[in-house]
Amino acid sequence: MMSSRLSVSQMSPVKMLIDLKIHNMCMDNDIVKCYLHMYVRHPDFTICLRHAAAAALLAPNIPAYVQGLTIQFTKYLEENVYALLGVPAESKSDPADWMLIKNAINTELTSLRSVMKLKIDTSIKNEMDIYELTASLMMYDLRPKKEHWGRFARTPDYSRGT
Repeated sequence: MMSSRLSVSQMSPVKMLIDLKIHNMCMDNDIVKCYLHMYVRHPDFTICLRHAAAAALLAPNIPAYVQGLTIQFTKYLEENVYALLGVPAESKSDPADWMLIKNAINTELTSLRSVMKLKIDTSIKNEMDIYELTASLMMYDLRPKKEHWGRFARTPDYSRGT
């Protein structure tokens, strides 16, 4: 510790300023990393991500189990990461930071799909009509439209008339 202080004090003023600037940049990077880790765990991030995932899964023009939806959704969020999730665009350049976000996306899509499947299975077992099913699937202030009813009416068990 003492030797590092002596080495800094023996530097020229220009080298001291450069050393301070490097130290400040390292501290800034550490703060940004801590910020991202805290933000990804924060409820606001989860709410933004959940709303975006629900909008993608409950869109009337795509089925619930599109092959590769996670990849497509992750790519879309990567292109619009600040607007949709409030995460700085610089987080895409760090693979570890982006992996945190991708894990959150995967977790959220999996949980929403599980909830959807459970509601569909329950409605089939309880012989609910298509309007009740659609209303129960709409979440986060999404309102069902005729396209939603048509989409869920094409579910195999509903189309058989059980």
